[in-house]
Amino acid sequence: VAAFLEPEILIVDEVLAVGDAEFQKKAIGKMQDVSQGQGRTVLFVSHNMSSIHTLCEHAVLMDQGKIQFHADVKSTIDRYLTDVHQRPVSIGDCVKRRGNQVVKFVDFYAINNQHERTDRIITGELVEFMIHIKVEHEMVSNIDVGISIHSSSNVVLSIAYSSYQKRVFKLARGVHKIILKIPAFAIYDTTLIFRGRITVNKEVSDWPAFPLAKLPCMMGNLQKGISGKSGESLFLMEGEWDVLES
Repeated sequence: VAAFLEPEILIVDEVLAVGDAEFQKKAIGKMQDVSQGQGRTVLFVSHNMSSIHTLCEHAVLMDQGKIQFHADVKSTIDRYLTDVHQRPVSIGDCVKRRGNQVVKFVDFYAINNQHERTDRIITGELVEFMIHIKVEHEMVSNIDVGISIHSSSNVVLSIAYSSYQKRVFKLARGVHKIILKIPAFAIYDTTLIFRGRITVNKEVSDWPAFPLAKLPCMMGNLQKGISGKSGESLFLMEGEWDVLES
């Protein structure tokens, strides 16, 4: 709606974090039209590095309301990614987080198909994500736990909330282990960034500023582990090949 008010400066805050793909496509198109076609200024606030690189020429990196870096868009993105990769070892050490903290993340790691904790992911194989959360109240209902998977350039590749599978949790005070099982992991990049968000009764309870984890990924196949060429695709699709007699 604000885009049609014709302001001289249009502030767009995390518009790509909501809506479906069609909505996001229209939002990007409108921002390009306002900034390029109409000559007005768009202040675009986002953690989507791909969109920032596409839409912007200059960028400002901010932290806790203060300017940390200001330069051309490529230099600023490089600085942001460097800062992200220097996050604390454990998500429990992260103090920069949004939400009321009724339920919060305390640990996150991956388990491979040998049921062992792993520091890497192989596409095509079973992977289980162990999500440790802490409940601060006696009993909390409607807990929705979500993770998003990002490429090394922070492009969102996939989002999974427990509510997507019609699972929300009712948990007592204390630390609980939530497991997300993916039978055949089908996303590839040299490094995958995992971010998390917890809602309680659809209100943000915990949204850490830093990733839950950053794990290297190796290209595999859907049957025999490590194989294939890396760097050519972000997704691995399962299919059946055969020859039909003519």
